[in-house]
Amino acid sequence: MSGKYHQPTTVMSVVNLMQHNNWILPSIQRKFEWDKDRIINLFDSLLRGYPIGTLMLWKVNNEIINKSGFFTFLQDYQEKFQETTSEFNPGSTDNDLYAVIDGQQRLNAILIGLVGSYAEKIVRKKFKKAYDESIQPREELYINLVSMAPEESNNEYYIQFFSDAKLRQQSNYKCWFKIGHILTKFKKIDEADFDDQIDDEISAKCDFEELDSFQQVTARKILKKIYKTIRLNDVINYYQEDTLDLDKVVDIFVRTNSGGKPLAFSDLVMAITVSEWKEARDKIDNLVKFIFSNYGYDINRDFVLKVCLVMYSGDIRFRVTNIRNIIDEIKNHFDNIYLLIKSVCEFTSQSYIDNGILRSKYALIPIIYYAFKCEVYNFESNSDKYKKDKIEMIKWLRLSLLVGAFGGQPDALLIGLRKIIDDKYQDGFPISQIIQEYKGKSKDLTITKEIAESRIVEAEKGSFYCKLILSLTEMMNYQFSYHEDHLHPASFFKSKSNIDCLSISDDDKSFMLDEKNWNTIGNIHLLNASENQSKNDTPLEAWLISNPSYKKEDFFIPVNEKDDYIVSICDFRDFILKRREILINKLVELTR
Repeated sequence: MSGKYHQPTTVMSVVNLMQHNNWILPSIQRKFEWDKDRIINLFDSLLRGYPIGTLMLWKVNNEIINKSGFFTFLQDYQEKFQETTSEFNPGSTDNDLYAVIDGQQRLNAILIGLVGSYAEKIVRKKFKKAYDESIQPREELYINLVSMAPEESNNEYYIQFFSDAKLRQQSNYKCWFKIGHILTKFKKIDEADFDDQIDDEISAKCDFEELDSFQQVTARKILKKIYKTIRLNDVINYYQEDTLDLDKVVDIFVRTNSGGKPLAFSDLVMAITVSEWKEARDKIDNLVKFIFSNYGYDINRDFVLKVCLVMYSGDIRFRVTNIRNIIDEIKNHFDNIYLLIKSVCEFTSQSYIDNGILRSKYALIPIIYYAFKCEVYNFESNSDKYKKDKIEMIKWLRLSLLVGAFGGQPDALLIGLRKIIDDKYQDGFPISQIIQEYKGKSKDLTITKEIAESRIVEAEKGSFYCKLILSLTEMMNYQFSYHEDHLHPASFFKSKSNIDCLSISDDDKSFMLDEKNWNTIGNIHLLNASENQSKNDTPLEAWLISNPSYKKEDFFIPVNEKDDYIVSICDFRDFILKRREILINKLVELTR
């Protein structure tokens, strides 16, 4: 390996190199993945003099830059909306350029902490289609000058991210110092005359009037530590590789990557894609963002590349040779790939399949492949023609999700499904053939009574299985919006006095009080918006009487030995146990 270790340098020098794009990122690098705590821990380590690892750089020339994709560092991070960096345009620069092949996460964290910002979603608020600062406030990195970190943090220095509004809410907000100000508000100080000059700078730049003498000593000590750590001390170590061989650099990166989780094959595949098609990253990332913003599905680059492999490659594994063989196909047909993924996501998102239900996004790939074979780029404009197919495709999705078909290694299943679709697509989406083909195999889609019973037990209101089972057993009209609602109103069970007034046994009263009975699938049904609004907290018996057009069997209302529907609240225990059995049998019937 033709490289060497260089003299360490300062954090300030490295920030300057990143800001002026002397240090850049090769396309092989993944997006920024650190949370705020990891950034805080990194700065605490720097201030405590702990080593933060050796960076690895690759000296690149114009030939390499023109052949491969390179990107700038990320300065202002926004969760979901700005997690990746911008493409690097070398222009006419004569400066030496170095690509960071190990250390991206650490360097991005330093840049964000000193000159940028971090914006993540506030808990319990929902993402909007575009970045909204009220949902994701822009926060900058601060250090407390008079207090050390709480013991439970395992840090020494008290470092936090604050938005302007959040900082003002702190009772001692004037004691918090924006760490980046050490670069912008303090003059250059020579180490030989450090103590005198830094005291003058601190006196001129900081207002310590509200601090007592002990706090002033602490604040000065911390500010001196920050200045030395960021501007004077050579704390950044790096190794420079000078080879011009891209494959060798990729191999080095895979072997030495230490930015958290190991580099996956799919990361390597993405890097090779970008190295041969520079627009790939932007086009794929734009598709990923569009799907999330419009349909709520959290797909990723891996998903898009896997779709491409299923469409165009015999071998669909994430391998360099596999992706290289189809790059021209992807590049030439990406507009159609975009439309196919968009069309399927649009259709399924309207079918009570939300991101929470769609645990495995790979379950969408057979539908996308079917659309590809049929050349359907917009299901909505072909609504009548593909009406039956839509029912069958949604059945496939719900079954595969219910039995966890994509657990483990999905490639063999996708290859098998592709073959079935190749053979049968002209007759419609082949759900029956798929069920038959996998009976008795590891990816069996058949729902046995044991599977049905276990899923019913786990199905609390709002849970993955509750939504999925009800949507499977009812096969709703995808054009309607549905709500999970209690048949016997939840408000009744929340008041013990209501139950005490009933002339039923103590055992039946205990059964009613147990939330696992009244707040689970036995007492839940999917109502369309108008039905849900009309029902509200009306008792089940009264609601059915006031709506004689409703068929009780449509709500899976059980019957007793006399074939009378069980709707009275006094018969709640019998209602729940028998309705659960109805749902279990419905599930089992789906794949007989």
